[in-house]
Amino acid sequence: NKSTAVMSGLIGFGAGILFAVFLAGQYPSLYLLQRIGMRGWIACCAILWGVSAGALGLIESHVGFYTLRVLIGVAEGGLAPGIVFYLSQFATERERARTFTMPMLAIPMSVIIGGPLSGWLLGMTGLPIASWRFMFIAEAIPAILLGVAALFYFPNKPAEARWLSPDERRWLETNAARRSDAPKRNDWSVLRQPLVWL
Repeated sequence: NKSTAVMSGLIGFGAGILFAVFLAGQYPSLYLLQRIGMRGWIACCAILWGVSAGALGLIESHVGFYTLRVLIGVAEGGLAPGIVFYLSQFATERERARTFTMPMLAIPMSVIIGGPLSGWLLGMTGLPIASWRFMFIAEAIPAILLGVAALFYFPNKPAEARWLSPDERRWLETNAARRSDAPKRNDWSVLRQPLVWL
């Protein structure tokens, strides 16, 4: 706070902005994911998150802070449902709970690992910039690198997964196509259903 024009009260408001954008972007992100492709969308979300989070270490005003919080909300709102949809293409209904366990466990694990790491970075001295700025920049680098790696490693669908045998790829494609909850259309009419908003 001392090195920027961002005051404590504004930080709380910025956190609220992120959450609002995160919720608002859930369905549109799935629509775009199906249009752009899973690999490209997930990679873009990860890179956008990394760049925006790293740029928090360069802010000088509340406008910049709010703008970056909005972009982070867009990235998280697209990445969270995108990962779930992506993994669902590689799992049957019976295996979904087990498949979704790892990304769900990653959330508390990130707190367990990230908390002490952030504290260590904040305590560093002798840096050319404030330690809190260095923390944001340093912690953004893995997200950017992994996002770039996703562009080259992630298949868009089971049929493109090179680690699967031809029979396994065909089976997963058939299973995804005949699922009872497979998307039937890509439009905005789903937003008119009350259950979606609950």
